Amino acid sequence: LPQVARIFPPLAHLPRLRSGLRPAGAAAAEMPLVSKPLSTLACAVLLYVARPTAGVTWIKGGAGSSCETVCSARDGCREDAWPATQEEFEEMTTSIGFNCAGTQEGGARYDPSTDGRYCGWSGPPEDNAGGAPRCEEDGDASTHRFCPCVADKEL
Repeated sequence: LPQVARIFPPLAHLPRLRSGLRPAGAAAAEMPLVSKPLSTLACAVLLYVARPTAGVTWIKGGAGSSCETVCSARDGCREDAWPATQEEFEEMTTSIGFNCAGTQEGGARYDPSTDGRYCGWSGPPEDNAGGAPRCEEDGDASTHRFCPCVADKEL
């Protein structure tokens, strides 16, 4: 429970339960009986729901570099973090301080990317990706990829 309180401060005020026991005092009448397996499952679900956004640091890579290369000093590239919409892509570019003069869907395995001015945000449809990881794809010498790295480390 201390981990949940750190991640979800609004839950910190709730009384702690021990293996199916109700808390003592006035709170006992207000709180339902909660078993330890159920409370453990609830914590696991909360932590899983918080997981997708935690730990992703977007980096604009050097020209011609794959995201595996760009993210190698940051514990690797996250294949599950590609933007699903143009709005998500634009939020990401804004968050890293990059402004695209124009944005199109793209559709290449190395997208999201930029030529330094214009951007392509969406990779290929899943059926055209061939199951190959997009992180390892590199563009040509004038293509800069936007890469979802696992963590932000001081370099």
